[in-house]
Amino acid sequence: MSSTDGNQEPKDNGARPGRGWPLLASLCAFGSALGSVLRFGPRDGIQILAPVFYAMPPAVIAAMAVLAFLLVFKRSGWLRPGTGLLAIVQLCVLCSGWRTAEPVPGPIKLGFWNVSSGGLGWDSITDQIRSWDADIIGLAESNLHFSRDDPAARRKYWKQRFEGYNVVRFPRGMRLITKYPVEEVSKGKLALRSNYGIARVQIGRQTVHVVMADLLSGPTLPRGPSFVALMQLIRDLPPGPVVLMGDMNTPTESVHIDDLRQGFRNAFEEKGTGFYHSWPMPFPVLPLDQVWVNDGFEVGSCQLEWTTRSDHRPMLVTLALTLKP
Repeated sequence: MSSTDGNQEPKDNGARPGRGWPLLASLCAFGSALGSVLRFGPRDGIQILAPVFYAMPPAVIAAMAVLAFLLVFKRSGWLRPGTGLLAIVQLCVLCSGWRTAEPVPGPIKLGFWNVSSGGLGWDSITDQIRSWDADIIGLAESNLHFSRDDPAARRKYWKQRFEGYNVVRFPRGMRLITKYPVEEVSKGKLALRSNYGIARVQIGRQTVHVVMADLLSGPTLPRGPSFVALMQLIRDLPPGPVVLMGDMNTPTESVHIDDLRQGFRNAFEEKGTGFYHSWPMPFPVLPLDQVWVNDGFEVGSCQLEWTTRSDHRPMLVTLALTLKP
């Protein structure tokens, strides 16, 4: 056999292992770029592209860009500088979401948490909630499955665990627990699988309306109808302080939240610290759990706790009424 034949096989074998890396890097880079175009362009305003928008929050977009760069780091060609620049840009965008507001605790402490139907134990969940010593507590997916057929047992459980509080139950496991006098105003469906509840809370001489919402989930389901119905309910409320809290199942960058921003401020965006990622645990990347207030409140602070008891992080907010109660 000639020496030429003996050298030919190693050359083929050496070329094959690297063939898939440029393709994978290109796909990651394309996905990262596409996510950026959607996030700074139509967002979820085009329904057919909405699932892509929901699947590509800033953390995922940045991770894809970094992975693309690492895949071609030791290779020559246009991919290395191109993916490097893309990774730098995406990391800068991700870091711009870090909040460092100076907390100014208000006299009203509010907590919201989607407790995921208590799958990891109700006693441990309620222990964590009680540790907040909050004045107003909103819960999503708080159905007690072990006593589903015994409403009296459910009421007894919440009464025992939150002695001194008033409890109002809304559809789909939403629950409002408050130290203040409270009265249910209305509850029902928004659109498709979305639900709401409205309560009137008396804080001193000031009447506050608390609106809770649990919007439909699913990447292909349109959010628009639910937000239109929710905004109409809020507009129909009498003038005064309003708190909106819930599992919106919609990131705060959504076009469907733009209308809400006309009269409300997001508590975390105003006085939050850290990254606003609440779902899914243990690696949250989306701000689905939200607290909004109108000009009847000032936000003092907002933070998200870490937990192993739900796939959602609980949110704690301090508020102050702009008018003395």
